[in-house]
Amino acid sequence: MKLTPARSTRAAFVMSLTAALCTTMLVAPPANAAASDQARTDAQTERLYEISQKYTVGDELSAADADFIKATATNAAATRGAVANCFRKSGSGAVNGTGTVDGCHGSQIGPGTRNNWMAGYTATGNANVTKIKAAEHVRAYGLIGSGGIGVVYASDPSATVNGRTHKFSRSATFTALAAYMTVQYDATFYTSRGSFNVTGG
Repeated sequence: MKLTPARSTRAAFVMSLTAALCTTMLVAPPANAAASDQARTDAQTERLYEISQKYTVGDELSAADADFIKATATNAAATRGAVANCFRKSGSGAVNGTGTVDGCHGSQIGPGTRNNWMAGYTATGNANVTKIKAAEHVRAYGLIGSGGIGVVYASDPSATVNGRTHKFSRSATFTALAAYMTVQYDATFYTSRGSFNVTGG
């Protein structure tokens, strides 16, 4: 599914994405499925990313990291696993470079061991931007070992284009016994003087 939501229809898009996720999983959209931006702080977003890069599939999280995931990630028990949210975030750096990421993403945990996620956004830079790398960092966490929480799925799709605009769209279905999931967008904007990132989720 190619996701290129217009800014004026972001609210409608997030509802349709929630429905699409649920339809893909052959269940009715949960009444309490999230359909708005998740209000995570930059510090929470940064820590989620750090945790995603710290472990590989099969690794058990430390007690502190497991507690953070339980408190912050999409929780299958709380939402029946369906979450879709839209975002618009800007950043700057690399000597007068600016960039904006505008789009939506979502995930569905279950039922059972079948899960999926979707992401679609546009990254746009100013005249000083020469290249953009767009990525989505997806992690699913579940029981590992003798009752701990660990990584049961990981995916980091990305693509790079030369220019000031990058339309990025990816989706996947995977099998894992997941209890928590995180999806994070990550756009890197390059100028002649360096690079900067706009991330969130």
